[in-house]
Amino acid sequence: MTVPRFSDLPDASGHFGPYGGKFVPETLMAPLNELILAYQTVKHDPAFQAELDQYLEHYVGRPTPLYFAYRLTEELGGPKIYLKREDLCHTGSHKLNNALGQLLLARRMGKKRIIAETGAGQHGVATATAAALFDLECIVYMGEEDIERQALNVFRMKLLGAKVVPVTTGSRTLKDAVKYVLSKGVKPLIWYSSGLYSWIPATYRDRMRTHEARMKEFAKLKEMGIAGVKVDFFESEKQETINYYLDILEDAARFELMVYFHGCLVPRGWTRTYPHLMSQEGVRGAEWYNNGPEFTASAPQHNTILPFTRNVVGPMDYTPVTFTNSQYPHTTSYGHELALSVVFESGFQHLADRPSGYYELPDPARTFLK
Repeated sequence: MTVPRFSDLPDASGHFGPYGGKFVPETLMAPLNELILAYQTVKHDPAFQAELDQYLEHYVGRPTPLYFAYRLTEELGGPKIYLKREDLCHTGSHKLNNALGQLLLARRMGKKRIIAETGAGQHGVATATAAALFDLECIVYMGEEDIERQALNVFRMKLLGAKVVPVTTGSRTLKDAVKYVLSKGVKPLIWYSSGLYSWIPATYRDRMRTHEARMKEFAKLKEMGIAGVKVDFFESEKQETINYYLDILEDAARFELMVYFHGCLVPRGWTRTYPHLMSQEGVRGAEWYNNGPEFTASAPQHNTILPFTRNVVGPMDYTPVTFTNSQYPHTTSYGHELALSVVFESGFQHLADRPSGYYELPDPARTFLK
């Protein structure tokens, strides 16, 4: 077994050996990749590091001292105990160390607005402080009960010019989230891991694995009003995996749930037997703009061939129609990307750009996508 050196971690994909990575909605992938590229640039930039060090020393008050806790040492009768006095930092906690670095990076990236969430309020105070220092708009989301409980910190945030937005809806449960989505006229889907790979930490890994577990889970989803499931990370064509696909389809049909397989094999015509199978990935799609530069150059040719090859076999979730650049830039035109919404057939057409990519389109293009 080869043990990677600590200095080599994380790797290019953000993993620490078998751990780590990004498990977030696909609409966040592009901004996260933008952030990664910016961070990789500034962490080796002497000017950026010098500016951060200057603020940490003269604004935050670092380095903070070590205090020998002689009474605690005496009481425990063991090794000498020292306390690192991060409470002496400006704003009264260590939070400003991180917030300053984040906002300096945001300013370097040209961002004008900072959005944060806070519970006890110290992170919100630190973010509002750094935003005031750099003259950036700051919005802090905070639970309604936390706002009452931490009234002093809320007062400090507002004093610094931040807008504090109370979060009042729901009890942070799936049921309340589904109720909210349904109230907007949207039929929600829910994501599951196939559970076939232990190196994928995303939960839950056991909800699809057995007939009994699926029946229990699907009954709950049906009652809540969820329209379908996306099951991810198969990556195999073993017979037992084929059977697993079909078992999921059989059980989902009992509850009239739509099914979408991702990270899966090429379709085999199953939609003829299971019309509630809306789409399968089984293709090198637009997410590869994030993963390697070689796809950028080959995308125009690749996309032209797919309607006559892969997509003939069955519905295909390519995650098409993206306009903003991710880690590796597009070489396709806006017209090309718009056309993918028509020439690629899929029961679910999963448009995967960030919201701004669609809001900034001309009116005719937005009308076309509607």
